[in-house]
Amino acid sequence: MNCRARAERILLVEGRGQAFGGELRARVSIEVSAAGTKEGAATLLAIADLLDERAGLAQLTSEAARATRVATRGDNAGGRISKGKGTRLAVRAEDRSETERLRLIARQRELLANASVVIRDVAHVGVRIQLGDLVRHIDAPRHAVRYRYDRDQHQILEEYLP
Repeated sequence: MNCRARAERILLVEGRGQAFGGELRARVSIEVSAAGTKEGAATLLAIADLLDERAGLAQLTSEAARATRVATRGDNAGGRISKGKGTRLAVRAEDRSETERLRLIARQRELLANASVVIRDVAHVGVRIQLGDLVRHIDAPRHAVRYRYDRDQHQILEEYLP
């Protein structure tokens, strides 16, 4: 399968069940038979994917920056907004942006608590495992492995399946 897919959970174990040359993004879990190719096709398996929410945060951050510029502008936007009102608008926009940023951090921690990537057969070189903001590059073929988030050490753990 060479494509981009996004879902709550991704289960690709029927047929060949091989993910290669694309990206699979899920909120909770990904399970595949094999990932990547012997030739090293770049493949991304990402969990705790918050792309849409991060786009919303970027917009809020942009609005906050714009409000701050208006509040600190020397001509005060041509006299249309009083300095006090401009400052209040800037602070409100920054507060919304910061609140959303903290909400996303909490949501990502919540998703990472139970997140896992399972590769039943082989993970080839060229595969990237992404859990939240952490990325692990597969540097040598791995057989029957599970990747999960370790909260205490803030890293991706690799566990071999029985």
